[in-house]
Amino acid sequence: MNQKRTSYLIKKNYLTSSLSYFLETYTRRFSHQVDVAITSRLLLKIKALNVILICRYINLSSLINLIKRKKTKAIYFFDDDLFDFNAIRKLPLKYFLKIFFSAYIYKYILKYIIDEFWVSNVYLQKKYAYLKPKLIHPHQIKDQSRASKKIIICYHGSASHITEIRWLLPIISGVQKRLDNTHFELFGNSSINKAFKHIPRVSVLHPMSWENYLAYTYSHKTDMGLAPLLDSKFNLGRSPTKYFDYARMGAVGIYSDNLIYKRIIVNNKNGILLKNEPEVWIKKIVELATDIKKLKKLKIQVGRETK
Repeated sequence: MNQKRTSYLIKKNYLTSSLSYFLETYTRRFSHQVDVAITSRLLLKIKALNVILICRYINLSSLINLIKRKKTKAIYFFDDDLFDFNAIRKLPLKYFLKIFFSAYIYKYILKYIIDEFWVSNVYLQKKYAYLKPKLIHPHQIKDQSRASKKIIICYHGSASHITEIRWLLPIISGVQKRLDNTHFELFGNSSINKAFKHIPRVSVLHPMSWENYLAYTYSHKTDMGLAPLLDSKFNLGRSPTKYFDYARMGAVGIYSDNLIYKRIIVNNKNGILLKNEPEVWIKKIVELATDIKKLKKLKIQVGRETK
């Protein structure tokens, strides 16, 4: 006889540590008959759900939706002290406002419409004992990547390369949609971080002093380094030093096919030269990331030339 499947819908738009360490991992580990979905609030309209898990935050429309769902069990999970004004009032203003308007103001009504509360630690379990919360322990997150070989790709451009950084955004997004084993890193400020934060497996590092960057590139290894150089009067006076930056990290560089990089790069020997066409760059990155032998051969050649 087939076991009845419990359909869980986790109310959250994107993955967070709260979801990964507690809710998603918990449901996958202990409930083999569970479907887990990370969804937008629009999908709360789905009718065939036995359980809805609300992770930390909720809004008025979702609250009304829950009230209408008399046959759906509602579980509310929180892993911070979201319901004590004295605990949250000294937090940074932006974070305080988020908690206040997305959790705190609903604390009394949640008591009456939530069927079961889950918490992440004993302190919260004891403090909110009147809610009879269930204690959920964190668990290690399994690597969801299907491929064993991780490919690290970097773009180490300074603030003067803001045009190139913006040009790379759809390229990085395009690669990440095609592959699940590629990881990108680049340097940038908060606006760059905001622009790339929606793309999976992208790290935006704070700019470094030259001394720290030199030490970083000697100790940090990557597989590919991107060096687009778009047409501008200022870029005409650039030097091909990215070749040496990426070589220190053991990476093969992918460069714009122009006079600046042609001075030092022999195409398909010590680097790759490409026209400044986004789709061409996407295809080449995907090609190298999936042809490990070719990638390794190019990296070895770069290493020989820069010893």
